[in-house]
Amino acid sequence: MNSKSIERIRQIKLAKKRRKKRLKRKILRNSKFLYKKRDPFIKKKKALRNYQKRRKKKQYTSLVAPANFSFLSNPHETSNYFANIQNTSDRGEPVFLDLQNIEALTIEALMYILAWMDYRNSRNQMGILGGNAPKNPEMKRIFEESGFLDHVKHDEMKSIGKLSFNKAFFRIISGHTNSQTVITQVIDYTIDCLELEGLIATKKLYQIISEMMGNAVEHAYTSVQSKKNKWYLIAHFDMKNNQVNFAFIDNGETIPKTIAKKRLEKFTELISNKTGLGKRLDCKLINYALRKNSGRSRTLQSNRGKGLPALQKCSDNKEICNLILVSRNAHIDLARRKHMVLDNAFKGTLYSWSFQKKGNGYENSND
Repeated sequence: MNSKSIERIRQIKLAKKRRKKRLKRKILRNSKFLYKKRDPFIKKKKALRNYQKRRKKKQYTSLVAPANFSFLSNPHETSNYFANIQNTSDRGEPVFLDLQNIEALTIEALMYILAWMDYRNSRNQMGILGGNAPKNPEMKRIFEESGFLDHVKHDEMKSIGKLSFNKAFFRIISGHTNSQTVITQVIDYTIDCLELEGLIATKKLYQIISEMMGNAVEHAYTSVQSKKNKWYLIAHFDMKNNQVNFAFIDNGETIPKTIAKKRLEKFTELISNKTGLGKRLDCKLINYALRKNSGRSRTLQSNRGKGLPALQKCSDNKEICNLILVSRNAHIDLARRKHMVLDNAFKGTLYSWSFQKKGNGYENSND
């Protein structure tokens, strides 16, 4: 063999080696890309396996609730607590709710626990393993009489699945539709507690609850979500102030998400979802929706978007009092015209308000 043929063979071997190296690099790049693409699913499967193992062994992470457990008077700590629950659950750690140190409790916070658990369970997501009741006798009484234990597994009390009436509470009830039967029973409870004469005095109250249920069904839930999401309602008779306190929660889409947005607002919302900035936009959007003829309804129809302005009008006319609205990162006190931005989003929408008998200090209830 001459020198030219030897050099030719050497060049062919080098070319084969280079092709093999390029092929290896290509396979490696593709495998890394596929791993990165599947990484969230792999993490979720690992977290689920970890959760199932720990649940069988009854190994849980105990999370202590704030002493003032309320979205009304202590929204930041309470929303942070639920964010901590979600982050812990997402890591595959079953959660135990340590509620025994609660010294102040409002009914909407208890109801939100049920809403959160139902939301996670309906989507086969990891959630809460167990919990305990407050040591404070007064808080424990609220815990028991509110009907909270009717909706969870409990050694001493099983779910009865029926409405139960007493002078202190209209027990927590949930549903998927605009239930006129439930509204009528709530109105009867209010009339009985405040000793009202006839249904005329509670006409506005009937319209408010019906509007909230209707909005939850038509706007907060998509067709896919409608069978999974629920609304929750509770009423409590405050004998000291002679008023009935109400709380209504739906765990569907939040108000800021259902409002029609301008281009800049859409961009700000996108940045907020990616970076956590721009949370103040939620308060701004809800304030727009509260205005009459704001044109902010997602359907862009002239007959829609009237529910929130009507609610604002009822508060301004003092037909209801102490009206507070919480949705995503917005906490708005409509009665006092104040708002605050929550660090962690509220999943769904909360309405809280009070109803008093006229002539019993009603006019001064918002002062």
